Amino acid sequence: MIIDGALFSILMQGRFKFKTNNMNLKRFNIYLMGGILMGIGTRIGGGCNIGAFYDPIVTTSISGYFFGIFMLIGAIIAFNSLKVFDPNSLKS
Repeated sequence: MIIDGALFSILMQGRFKFKTNNMNLKRFNIYLMGGILMGIGTRIGGGCNIGAFYDPIVTTSISGYFFGIFMLIGAIIAFNSLKVFDPNSLKS
């Protein structure tokens, strides 16, 4: 449902287009590994953010609070690693 809504929004704005002019094998492999790791994390976590964060918070389960703390820590680490990672280095 979320993906459908996002696609509908992009289509209504006329901004949906495929850009392949800067796609190379190295960039494709990075995107592929990111998708695989997200899928593995979703399987291990027992669902997505809604199932692992929002539902337990509503029912005052401690697992939701732990998930929120570690999600915040992961976001901070990812943000700081993006400062170090230069996307222009992927161009070959």
